[in-house]
Amino acid sequence: MIKDDHGEEIQPIKHDLPLVKLLTDHLDRAQFYCTLNAQYPIKSRWIELAKNKYGEAVAGVIAPSNNTEKGWVFVLPRIQTAARFLSEFLKNILPNLSPALFPHAEGSLWIHRAEYELPSVLEKRKQISTIQHDAAKKVAELETAIKEDHRANAFLYALIRETGDPLVEAVETALALIGFKAIVDVDKEMTKAGKENSLREDLRIHDLSPVLVVDIKGITGRPADAEALQAQKHAFIYIQEQNRADVRGLTIINHQRLWPPLERDNDMPFRKEILDNAAQVKLGLMTGWDLFRLVRGFINNQWKTEHVIPLFYQTGRILPIPQHYEYIGTVNQVWKQAFSINIEVGELRVGEQIMVEFPVDFHEQRVLSLQVNNKSVDVAAAKCEVGVQRGEDLPKVKSGMLVYRIK
Repeated sequence: MIKDDHGEEIQPIKHDLPLVKLLTDHLDRAQFYCTLNAQYPIKSRWIELAKNKYGEAVAGVIAPSNNTEKGWVFVLPRIQTAARFLSEFLKNILPNLSPALFPHAEGSLWIHRAEYELPSVLEKRKQISTIQHDAAKKVAELETAIKEDHRANAFLYALIRETGDPLVEAVETALALIGFKAIVDVDKEMTKAGKENSLREDLRIHDLSPVLVVDIKGITGRPADAEALQAQKHAFIYIQEQNRADVRGLTIINHQRLWPPLERDNDMPFRKEILDNAAQVKLGLMTGWDLFRLVRGFINNQWKTEHVIPLFYQTGRILPIPQHYEYIGTVNQVWKQAFSINIEVGELRVGEQIMVEFPVDFHEQRVLSLQVNNKSVDVAAAKCEVGVQRGEDLPKVKSGMLVYRIK
């Protein structure tokens, strides 16, 4: 018998049916619109699932008669998460009740409960549980280690993302890691002296002559003339203050900082007019992305400080190529285990090391063999195409990549 009623207070029947457990997980904000009182001839096949606060059934199941092909009838309240409930119902409940509808399901699910399962199977499940526990513990340890790596190397991410003080601090950390020792934070210096510092450079480097006056900016677009050349103005001020001529400007700009670095204009971040002016006044120009790549290469390839520090005293656009790398040519053809190099300058010998410049990293490998015109050679000279065996640790190269010989 069905009686009109409405309510939201629904209490599941306390027994171990999987359907009751599933229903319990989805009763939040569920509503019923009738109560149910099973009578003959279905009373013997009626299973209550949930009641209202007065003890009247608001959800239940009518099981099929014995030895019949009739199906199950499910009477449920209106569930807010109906789609998710139905998905779990079809996946985990119905195959157990009507395995014929799901030929892919291996019999009734209850038969594999611990009470009925084979001891050998239970032992294997125990081993699986142990493995899963150990794996989860190891994953947790690795996740903790990853967080520590992120924390310890936060300055690297800041080089390509930040602006203002966080970017200045990241650049200072990067310069110290590379090997600079006499780095002055001008903001702190001016504050300590009680002077106005808003129009001064960010850092000064006193390791070598000339002194480097460093202006650091993070911007959303490409640098304007004033932004790129401001370091030189600061250098002139310092020259006048200290009455010394060995001073040079260095601009480090994290351009298009809201974009992923590989989607930025990295080939020509500075306009030609800016590059021309920088050459005239002996100003160095570097992007945050170039500094990021330089520091990353310094760490990954264990470059020496003396091969990197001289780069910062160059004028014009400063690229992240250390001084012990000597350009020889570009990748031409690529095969599964080898690639060819069009040698433009210099020569290449078996046993030497080369570096292939990838979009982010600089990958080094030893030259194990050389082939020119399908013949093995010990030396390949300029103006020829030479085949090189790809080392096991070298990622797959692409045509056009730059290749350097490591001096």
